[in-house]
Order: sequence, then C-alpha cells, then structure tokens
Amino acid sequence: MNKKIKNIIIANDTEAFEFIINNIKDEAQRIKKINKEHFLSSRFLFWEGDDKIVITPFPIEDALLNQAKKIGYKNIENWYPSRVGISLSEAILRDNVLLEKLKKTINDNQGIVLSPYSFTRHFSSLVGFLREDGLKFYVDQEPLKNSEWLVTYLGSKLGFRMEVQKIKNAGGKIPTPEFFICRDIEEIIDAVVWFYQKRLSCVAKVFSGEGGWGVMMIKREDYSSEVDLRKKIKLELSGDSIWNYGPYIVEEFIPSKQNDERSPSLEVFINNKTVKITYTCNQIVDSYGRFIGILMGKNCLDINTEAKIRGIARTIGKRYSELGYRGFFDIDFIMSKKGITYPIETNVRRTGGTHVFDLTRHLFGSKWQDKIVALSSDSFYYGNNILSVKNILDKMSEINFPMKGEKKGVVVIAVDSHQPTLALVVFAPTKTEVMKIYAKLTDIYNKDNLNI
Repeated sequence: MNKKIKNIIIANDTEAFEFIINNIKDEAQRIKKINKEHFLSSRFLFWEGDDKIVITPFPIEDALLNQAKKIGYKNIENWYPSRVGISLSEAILRDNVLLEKLKKTINDNQGIVLSPYSFTRHFSSLVGFLREDGLKFYVDQEPLKNSEWLVTYLGSKLGFRMEVQKIKNAGGKIPTPEFFICRDIEEIIDAVVWFYQKRLSCVAKVFSGEGGWGVMMIKREDYSSEVDLRKKIKLELSGDSIWNYGPYIVEEFIPSKQNDERSPSLEVFINNKTVKITYTCNQIVDSYGRFIGILMGKNCLDINTEAKIRGIARTIGKRYSELGYRGFFDIDFIMSKKGITYPIETNVRRTGGTHVFDLTRHLFGSKWQDKIVALSSDSFYYGNNILSVKNILDKMSEINFPMKGEKKGVVVIAVDSHQPTLALVVFAPTKTEVMKIYAKLTDIYNKDNLNI
C-alpha cells in the first residue's frame, strides 16, 4: 500500500448488541441474529471517503469491492480476522498478523482516524492496547475520559427519556408522549391496561433494542376486552428473549402522518468544539416499527419539519455534550397527525443512514442535497434462491449505477449469504425518478418489496 491512509473503519456493529444477542436462548435464533449483523457489515465499505481500510468480521465479496472501485473508490482495502465471534474488536486483538498490520498502518500514517460503529467496551480495550504501544491516532467516536458509560445510558430508551425530561424541567420545549417506566412484564401489562382504559393505544419498549427489535405496538382496536389484552400481551412478551431483562418503557402511541415524512431522523456529531448536524432524512419503517431504510436528499423533508427537528437536536446535543459524550448519534422522531414532532430515541452510535450519507457525498459532492435523492433498503428480499453478488449485479445491469452513463441507478451495498436478501441504495435527481428505478428493480425480481 503506497498511498496515504486516512481512515481505518472498524465494523463492530455486532458487538454493539452483545448483551441482547447473548441473551437469545435458542442457539439457532442467536446464530441467525449474528449472521444478519455480519451480513450488513459490508455497509462500512461506503463509510467516509477514499483512502481507507475497512476491517470487517468476514471478507467482503470481490464483486462488491470491484463495484466500489468502479464508482470512484481508488484506495481501499478490506481486512478481516482469521476467527471471529460476536466481538470484532476482540478478534483483532487475538489475530497477531492482523494486529501487526494495523499497528504498522497507524504508525505510517500520521493523523489517521479510527472509526467504529460504536464505542463498546471491546473497542475501548483495542484502543487502549494500541495507545499503550505508543501509537498516535484519533478516534471519532470516543466519549471523554470516565464518560464511556454514557454510550449505554444515552442509547437506552430510559436514559434518553430521563435526559429529555431534565431539559424540559429546565425550561426546554421538547414534546414527549405520556410514558411509564416498568420493572417487569407484569408492570408492562398493567401500564398497557392503563392506556387501554383511557381508550389509547400504546407502545412497549425494552431498555435497549435494535432496528425495531424489542418494540411492541399495542393498538387498542385489536383487543376485544381487558382480559383479552392481558392474555395476548403476556403470551407475546414471554415468547421473545429480548423481553427477559428490564427496565422497560410503555408510552402513548402517537398516530403519525401516513406519508414518507412520518418518521424523520437526523445524525449529530459532537466534538470538543461543536455540536453539528450532519444530515437529515426520513426513515422508512414497516407497520411494526421495524427499520427498513431511509430517504434523503432534494425535497425529501418539509422545510418546517426540518427546522423543528434541527432545533430539538441542537438542544439534546448540547445536553449530551455537557455530559461528556463525543462522537455520533442520531435522533428518531415521530410526526403526529397534528404536526407535532416527537423525539422518540437516540442511537448513540453510527446507524443505518451513515453509509447512505457518506456514499452520497462521495458520488455527488458536498452540495448533494440540491442535486439528488437517495433511497435505501437494508432488507430487499429478491426471491427464493440465494444468488451470488456477481449474479445479482448481472441480473440488474440495466439499472446499476451509473445508468447509461448518467449519475443515477442502484448501488448494491450488501448481499446476505444465508437468505435471499440484499441491501441497496437507489439514486436519481428526483423522488419520482427514484421510485421509478425502484419499481424497475422490483419488476426484475417480480416482487413488491416496499410500500412507500
């Protein structure tokens, strides 16, 4: 490697969810969850710009690396450990060959940045080991000393609500739904019944979930009586290991606008100097609140909505900065039918929008918001048979980016080797054209994958 390396990306997303994964008692389900997180690790190939090394749990397929080179990434390498479990950071420390390569690259590239998905205890150990060896580098996701615990606290449903409540008590104007903190499943059911008696729907949430896992929508009209409600909720809660550990939140369900602006989101970056909003977008979620992808770019967010969420984000970001958090986090919102914007959680890490934002900047420059619309999906189901990356790219060659020499089309982000699912981003100058390209994609696979 002759060219200077600016970033080393650590794709440690699986270890960020170590607690909830380890508490899945069914081994087959636990392995399935690990495989899903590992499948999405090739998203990290599109983080930041060029001149980077991406360390993933397993090798990224050559066809995806070649696609990246075709769209302008000239100096990228993919490294991976010889063996890995849940923790990539631990695997790096155990792999002497990989570790020595990492140390040499840091030593040879002054000012290099380490970029993890999340600042976990395992990543902290890796950083500490490298610094003890006298290596100099910057970590873009690292709370102040003795503030590392904030990652778990602020990333939890409870910690976020406690801090928002403190902001409100100090005079801040942030709308919040009615909520209760529950110790166990019996208290969850009691809180749900409280909302039911008030003729309201509600949402139950675990302390720390991911991608909609650990979120239960309870719509009042789905239950014939209080007895029916108690019976069905208890049965559902007892059937998923993620509900084995509290505390929990039960809060009022906010009926949202039925359009692509019902769940806006944004990402914030905090360093010692500033609180900066990096991008805004709309989340695409299914009827159960599970994350599917995002929509960002030209005319994708109403100007008034954007002003509201930016104002709330600056207030929350200021509080997180005062506490000692440094790095990235996002805030997810619900837009009510009355136009009220409710922040519902912060994810104190990089998220499913990071690769979309960074890839869009790479392809279209810093003024991308005025030029392009990007639509992502992390779970495009393409059929019954698993295909190779090469076969997938060949099959959709007419809509691959760039389409007919124009800067639009589909970029394949990841391909699952265990089920017929892929992650992708569609680019076009307008929302209408993005949807036309997406429709063409679904025609190719004869599937109706996404209801937008």
